[in-house]
Amino acid sequence: MFANRMSAAMNMRPTLEFYSSWAMEGRVMYIEAKMLAYSTWHELLTSHETAMKPEERYNALLELADEYFNRRIVDSSERNTLIEVATTAFMRSFAEL
Repeated sequence: MFANRMSAAMNMRPTLEFYSSWAMEGRVMYIEAKMLAYSTWHELLTSHETAMKPEERYNALLELADEYFNRRIVDSSERNTLIEVATTAFMRSFAEL
């Protein structure tokens, strides 16, 4: 199931790769890349359609945050915020059990 969810999230990567490769060429493309990245990340955070385990969702969110940082779509502060939100959601998933 994790593979299916990650596969769905990765279907957007060609567009994300296109935008990230041109991120420094223009502010509009950079903003669009950031919007797509946040949208993909948020969809993975909030989607409960699949039966992902909390650990799998958390790890996938951390991987995306690192990937966005490495591609220079988000800066270190934004990456840290994504990690904090993912960690909070992960901890809440155990509180709900």
